[in-house]
Amino acid sequence: MPAVREYLLRTVPLVGSLLLAAYCLAYSRDYVYRKKGTPTFVEDPNDAELYSFYQKTIKSRDLSAWENKRVFREWEAKQSK
Repeated sequence: MPAVREYLLRTVPLVGSLLLAAYCLAYSRDYVYRKKGTPTFVEDPNDAELYSFYQKTIKSRDLSAWENKRVFREWEAKQSK
């Protein structure tokens, strides 16, 4: 029986250390995954506030006064002249 006792005395701490290391690794991996995950969105937005923001945005834009603000490149400017 002393051989079994010696075997258990040497293997139980080793197995426990391996299990503890695996648990810590899984926990830290899950922690990093949750931290780097997508941010939570507001689940219940205030519809009146969103509607008023949308209306202000639409009023600030004048869609009929669109103008071309494109800057022509050197070779395009020569062709257009």
